[in-house]
Amino acid sequence: MQEVTTVMQWINNGIAVVILIAIGFATWRVIDWSASNIVVPLKDGALRHLDETNKALTKSADATDRLASHLDSMHDDVRDIKNNLHVVCKNNNK
Repeated sequence: MQEVTTVMQWINNGIAVVILIAIGFATWRVIDWSASNIVVPLKDGALRHLDETNKALTKSADATDRLASHLDSMHDDVRDIKNNLHVVCKNNNK
């Protein structure tokens, strides 16, 4: 009877170990699948978004620089017109 109990204990422990190994393998497969089908595409999409945002910001910065250049030019033109008007007004008052 003792020998039958020992064999049953070995069988029960063996089944528990096999189930534990199967659960570990299944968990590993789920993690592997999740990494390749969920995490990697999310990372790639985020990096693509950052690249596109960087390009958009670069274009915006270039446009802002061009606008600043035109604004400086216009400011200089307005200042020249103002100075010319002062000269004309002074000449007319004499």
